[in-house]
Amino acid sequence: MRSKYHLSVASIEHYIGVNTDEDGKKELPDMNAISITLFLYYFADKNEFDELRMLIVNKACERIKSVPMELHKKTSELVILLLDLMACPYLSAESKTQVGEAFGLNMKGIKNFLRYFKNGRYMFTNWKKLNITRELNAKIS
Repeated sequence: MRSKYHLSVASIEHYIGVNTDEDGKKELPDMNAISITLFLYYFADKNEFDELRMLIVNKACERIKSVPMELHKKTSELVILLLDLMACPYLSAESKTQVGEAFGLNMKGIKNFLRYFKNGRYMFTNWKKLNITRELNAKIS
């Protein structure tokens, strides 16, 4: 999506429903895997969205941790979210490590994922050639 069509950070925060407490700390509402993935795709690697990107990663970790650990590998939404976030080229290795730890992976497992996805491989979301309309239609049907 060309940058002239991008919404401002303030507009996106309003759309998402970001709340700011009296200390100035921003908090996102609950989000599902599709919302997390779509916003990360929209933000891409644009610096203006760094703070929101980090908030979304934190929200993804909260989402993962909200499910009992023994169900992580049995919950398809969490497995898909883990694989998509590990493959996401817009997240740092530190953010991916944070997600892996939330899922319950050890450092060896996290490093294996980082190595596997290092060269642009993807699992469910093709981060570089995503057809957003087709993907949303597939989620609906």
